[in-house]
Amino acid sequence: MMTGKKRTFLIVLLLIIFIFLNLAFLFYMIEEIVWYDMKLKVGDHIGLNSDVDKVNFGTILPHGSSSKYLIINNDYKNDVSVNLYFFGELKNYVEVKEKRFLLPKNETKEIEIKVYDPEKGKSEYKGKILILILRT
Repeated sequence: MMTGKKRTFLIVLLLIIFIFLNLAFLFYMIEEIVWYDMKLKVGDHIGLNSDVDKVNFGTILPHGSSSKYLIINNDYKNDVSVNLYFFGELKNYVEVKEKRFLLPKNETKEIEIKVYDPEKGKSEYKGKILILILRT
């Protein structure tokens, strides 16, 4: 018969093993993690921005919107699952038709990211995009 301390130790040990196996599986599944900064300005004029290292929507008029396009290539050995997540002040003002999709090997997909004026009275908003690419 097991004592209370042995039972607690066994439960904790099994929990640690379970967590380790789940993390190992998750890291095995991940092909790539990509973060992009997002930025939007609201002003009395329209301004364009052609940054390639971040998703900068430029300057829009109040109550306006702006779009940017991401091109995602599958250069991996297998089909992948692409998952888009949005964070920060712009999180609730981003519109994307597909946040999760399968991308076959050697194919490319263009994704439109549209952002709307949050109408919070600020002149600049920031956020982040996480692109999580998983093995299928």
